[in-house]
Amino acid sequence: MPGDRLFLYTDGITEAFDALDHEYGEERLEARLVAQRALAPPELIESVREDVLAFCGNVRPRDDMTMMLVAR
Repeated sequence: MPGDRLFLYTDGITEAFDALDHEYGEERLEARLVAQRALAPPELIESVREDVLAFCGNVRPRDDMTMMLVAR
């Protein structure tokens, strides 16, 4: 339907870890997407990227973090 969005991402997003070895996870990603759903696609992608990096803190992500948002 018009207004629908499809968010695609690699596992580097949900499998990002913090210093205590906690995983970012799908639930955290879903919560971020719902909370920020009014943002335009580029801003929503940037919001997720910033949230993942803030979650990781000083720990460098172990995998790539690729995202794409398709909007109708």
